[in-house]
Amino acid sequence: MDYKEQLKINAENNFNNFREEELKNGNTEIFENAKKINIFTELHNYFTNNHSLEEKVCQFLCEDGERILDCLYERVLDSHSSVELWDDIGYVIEGYYEDNCYMKKLALNAKVNYDNFKTEMLKDKSPKEVYDNAFEIYVYREFHDYLTSEHLLDERVCERLCEEDCKILDVLFEGYRKSETASIDSWEGIEDLINTKYNDIYRSQESEDESVM
Repeated sequence: MDYKEQLKINAENNFNNFREEELKNGNTEIFENAKKINIFTELHNYFTNNHSLEEKVCQFLCEDGERILDCLYERVLDSHSSVELWDDIGYVIEGYYEDNCYMKKLALNAKVNYDNFKTEMLKDKSPKEVYDNAFEIYVYREFHDYLTSEHLLDERVCERLCEEDCKILDVLFEGYRKSETASIDSWEGIEDLINTKYNDIYRSQESEDESVM
């Protein structure tokens, strides 16, 4: 697939839909939305001209489908960024990519792991066997639901979790099973468990790096 071309198509469709909706408003509403209209226009022009985004970035942006301009518009507002120059838009996209690529990859890995786990749990099992595995099923589901949500894990932690590939739920389950204090009764508890586990890894790696130096 030509992701650059697909991204162009997505941006074009997103912009056309946005413009169509805006023109349904009255003059006052359109007047008040001038900033938003300008940002959408600049983003649209960027994607439909000869930009120099890397293939992997185009592929990532294509995952937002025909909402790509909506997503980047929110990014512009949240980061108080400018879109006056194409370099400015490039910085917006770079930040959006860096902040979200590992989170989305992590969510996909968690989904694949959970689907495989569910298939294995239901294959050739009696109702009693499934019943007896209720604890494990519950834990896997909690970790899956958390990692596929809009969680608040740091990007570095997401990157580290991605290294477990499609075994991430298996790893977290073992970590939880061996812990005497961890709790998954709330998303705060799951977040604390993950951060504690991977902060320990960061400290271990930092010590190794310092010893090498």
